[in-house]
Amino acid sequence: MALASFDELLKSVPREQQELIEKNLAIAVRVEKDLTEQGLTKDPLAQKVGMKEAQLNRILNSNTNLTPQSDC
Repeated sequence: MALASFDELLKSVPREQQELIEKNLAIAVRVEKDLTEQGLTKDPLAQKVGMKEAQLNRILNSNTNLTPQSDC
């Protein structure tokens, strides 16, 4: 069996989840792009937002679900 494309997999989940996945991916792409353009690594960003680089990597690689905080 051939591997499914990202788009095929995305179509297999409910629309609400699709939107969340797309938003998380857009954020990760934007952060990576901004870091590259500024010649920065993830470590200073992680320190600035109060987390470890490994945790930031999990978020940017979509290995962690982002849950909005009610106080944001």
